[in-house]
Amino acid sequence: MLIIGLGGLGSPCVRYLASSGVNNFCLIDDDIIELDNLARQNNYCEEDIDKGKVEVTAKIIKTLNPKAQIELISKRLEFKLLAKYANNYDLIIDASDNFKTKFMLSDIATEQNKTLISGSFLGFNGYVSVYKQYYDNNLPCFRCFHHEEIDVKLEKACYKQGVFSPGVGVVGTFMAAEVLKEIIGIKETMAGKMMIFDFIKNNHRLVKVKKRKSCMCSFK
Repeated sequence: MLIIGLGGLGSPCVRYLASSGVNNFCLIDDDIIELDNLARQNNYCEEDIDKGKVEVTAKIIKTLNPKAQIELISKRLEFKLLAKYANNYDLIIDASDNFKTKFMLSDIATEQNKTLISGSFLGFNGYVSVYKQYYDNNLPCFRCFHHEEIDVKLEKACYKQGVFSPGVGVVGTFMAAEVLKEIIGIKETMAGKMMIFDFIKNNHRLVKVKKRKSCMCSFK
């Protein structure tokens, strides 16, 4: 599986997948570990500061699952190269922290008929959803309810806002659960739905996401 982003969401997600016996990983992240990462990215500790996230994560995976095969990419990829790597894997896990990457992954998943598990977190709120419109033409893609220009502007406005670290761990773990359900073949998936978490109001809710007729995935 292809995993983009090894921060607050990617850290618990990768850990649970490796310990559950997942054997094939492609890790993509161009970041190095910094001190302020440690509160919300629990795969790392002070001795890892200034090391690459992909290298440290690969060691954790090998500790949990020595049989795992791991491909490491420690640079930011543009669309064509990212699509090339994605073509080699059945599942795409979006644990990235920016909308540019999220929209690229959505388009790649749509073009290549791949399952995309995507999560996001900001402040005290997060969500997880699964996109597999190739399985059923009535299912939505990520673009069906996200507007690229608006979301990118919102991201810039919220760039300095922090995150509630335990909430990030919960959402990353929930992503791992959805990945494992896809691997096992459990029919009751999150496709066409979204789990929304609110750690201020102490609740989470499941909502349906409708396909947008004008979206690019409707004309594929």
